[in-house]
Amino acid sequence: PSIATALDDAATDGTPVLELGPSVDPRSFPDGSPDPHIWFDPVRMIAATRLIADALEALDSTTDWSANAETYAEQLSETDHQITTLIGGLGADQRKLVTNHASIGYFADRYGLEVVGVIIPGGSTLANPSSAELAELIRIIDELSVPAIFVETTESDELALAIAGETAQPVTIVELFTESLAPEGEPGDSLTSLLLVDAERVVAGLAIPAEADS
Repeated sequence: PSIATALDDAATDGTPVLELGPSVDPRSFPDGSPDPHIWFDPVRMIAATRLIADALEALDSTTDWSANAETYAEQLSETDHQITTLIGGLGADQRKLVTNHASIGYFADRYGLEVVGVIIPGGSTLANPSSAELAELIRIIDELSVPAIFVETTESDELALAIAGETAQPVTIVELFTESLAPEGEPGDSLTSLLLVDAERVVAGLAIPAEADS
């Protein structure tokens, strides 16, 4: 069953269900469907953390959920500050993103980046882009001199590599953690670490002049 069906079934069975997305000012995909990737905005995640603490407090008052939530909120706030500083090192002409699928819109919105192209249309990784859509994406990359395509660690980079092979200038393929954490003990094995690792990779990818990446 889908996640939505599983949640509906849980609620029907009397299991407490907390829907965070609608409560943290969600963004939408161009087709109007909600973008679920709220974890890419630390500020929204601070709000989500407090909502979770409130819900847990209602179920179990023996733990100081609020204090724990505020400790984690401070970590998220510091992460947000670090990412803002990192992204601040990019020039106005170095902030254009092309991604494998529409996964980092919240991140782009939060830190003043612009997603100018997506390989797989819509919010699903299962959709297939048409030849015309791929040709248009190649044109955009060339016209805007986008130096990198960002792909997920959990998805194939086959299409990204094919596109990079057709552009007029060299394009780097950069992996980001989007749908899952890194293995335990490695950079990216927690949400705050994941966000920082991804921010560092975004900055490194966008800071490369296209003509110099050979």
